[in-house]
Amino acid sequence: FNGTFVEGQILPKMTEEDRIVNILKRVGYEPDDLLYIVSSHLHFDHAGGNGAFTNTPIIVQRKEYEAALHREEYMKECILPHLNYKIIEGDYEVVPGVQLLYTPGHSPGHQSLLIETEKSGPVLLTIDASYTKENFE
Repeated sequence: FNGTFVEGQILPKMTEEDRIVNILKRVGYEPDDLLYIVSSHLHFDHAGGNGAFTNTPIIVQRKEYEAALHREEYMKECILPHLNYKIIEGDYEVVPGVQLLYTPGHSPGHQSLLIETEKSGPVLLTIDASYTKENFE
């Protein structure tokens, strides 16, 4: 990250076994086994592993995709031209029980997930739209 806007900032520290492909392998999956990747947004700490999914559609909001192409705070590793981006605008149902909600603020095209199963009921994953219960309320 030398010479980029994040030089000198606190960055995530990951080992090779922490990388998403290795986590998937530990539970018996390969990148091509996944139907979709949902990118909440394209900041490096959320999208840095997207390059491992060359065939899997990566669902991202249009405003986020466009911001990542043109703004300095997005690293080029998070918007690779050869990836299979599925560009959406606004709320979107991925599959029954998995709804993407357009929640801009943290980034121009941030999206949250509303997941509902028979067992759990609705679960809202706000990602970086809300860090604490107080932020959410």
